Amino acid sequence: MRHGILVVCVALLPISSLFAQDEASIDGVRTSLKEWVETRQLTSRLQADWRSEKEMLEQTAALYNKELADLNEKLTKSGTSSTKVGEESAKLELEKQELDAAMVKVAENVTLFEKELRTLAQTFPSPLANKLEPLMKRLPDDPDKARLSPAERMQNLIGILIEVDKFNSSLAVESELQRRPSGEEIQVKTLYVGLGQAYFVDKTGEFSGVGIPSATGWEWKETPGIGERVLRAIAIYENTQPPAFVGLPMNVN
Repeated sequence: MRHGILVVCVALLPISSLFAQDEASIDGVRTSLKEWVETRQLTSRLQADWRSEKEMLEQTAALYNKELADLNEKLTKSGTSSTKVGEESAKLELEKQELDAAMVKVAENVTLFEKELRTLAQTFPSPLANKLEPLMKRLPDDPDKARLSPAERMQNLIGILIEVDKFNSSLAVESELQRRPSGEEIQVKTLYVGLGQAYFVDKTGEFSGVGIPSATGWEWKETPGIGERVLRAIAIYENTQPPAFVGLPMNVN
């Protein structure tokens, strides 16, 4: 403000007075004016630079605040997710423990079923035994050293039982050899009525008999007089004769 007044005063002085001024005084005024102009220019530049820098700082601060808010939101969600993950983990661990306990029980039952099935297999007729041979070979000799898992062993047992049930609920005719009391082997056809009874007869109808299961396998007994009826029953089964009632002896245990 002092420099501004000085300029006005200088402008009002008569020219003769200016020339009368001391040269040093004029130089001082000029120097002061120059410095004042330079100071105003510097101030203007500093103000412009500060406004630009302030705007940049404000933008940076806004960006940091946004990132901080996003981070806080993620941390909050992470805390919630961590809680849910913990709950799910505990639930899965409990289910795993229950499953492990169930698998132990399955292994125990499978071992028991395999043992009982081996005993039952001794009563299987040869057609069924031959069909089940691949599955029976999968039964472990030592359950503690079994190659298959309990689930795979159970699946094998189910496969065997399905075939056993299928055979037991149907009729089957097989060509087999039967030994006469004299020791001679004769080609016969055998009609199996499930797992409970069977009848055999040769092609002439003269050699016939009945078979029943036992703890050591099937027992066959020659039964004269039923050959024609067995031949007729087999013919009906093979659709070479029309359906009809055929009476055959039956052993009921």
